[in-house]
Amino acid sequence: MNLFLKLFYKPEEVILPRLEPKVSWAHLGILAIPVVLAIMTNTMSQGKPLNLMTIIPGMLGGFVGVAIVLLIYSYVLKLLGLLVGGKATTNEIAISQIYMIIPAITINIVLNLIVILTGVITENDVDIYINMLMVSSILWIFIGAYFIFLNIKVISAVQQVSFNKGIINYSIFIIFAIFSLIGNINFIMAGFDQVKRENMKTNINFSNSIDDLQNKMFDN
Repeated sequence: MNLFLKLFYKPEEVILPRLEPKVSWAHLGILAIPVVLAIMTNTMSQGKPLNLMTIIPGMLGGFVGVAIVLLIYSYVLKLLGLLVGGKATTNEIAISQIYMIIPAITINIVLNLIVILTGVITENDVDIYINMLMVSSILWIFIGAYFIFLNIKVISAVQQVSFNKGIINYSIFIIFAIFSLIGNINFIMAGFDQVKRENMKTNINFSNSIDDLQNKMFDN
């Protein structure tokens, strides 16, 4: 339990002793967790039953996709690391990022449960539900910034470089993260706009995630 909690404030101390030359089956198991959760959440949000025969192909496809993204992501970090004298292998970077999935998933589950429970407790009051989504979006902005900080600490430790060099190593993904956080800011601002708020109400599903609602809102 102590190691789990440490992933939220000193992840490098948990990850460094567990780096291995190759990605193991245990690491792949951790990597599969977000895929399984995403498929199950999407299936339930559409009101469909959890049928293994229909969701397993989706899980396998999703897992392959996530694995490919992780490989590319790790290789880019490896190449950028060469610019600052980084010493980590692609596998070591991949393993470090797999461990960083754990706190990200935990926070995501907690926030989504809070939003869903809010919808149930408030007896499907749309305005309160939207307000809760806005609060959750605000929290994600701070959490996102904090996770960028944690990831830079991890990359710096794995690459054996200073924190400032770690920022350079992680620079491309910091830019991507900023664009993602801007989406949350747009959603928050839309919540204060009466016309856009009414548009949100027409798309409300009390099992919706924030991302789903954002996509529907901006599509219209």
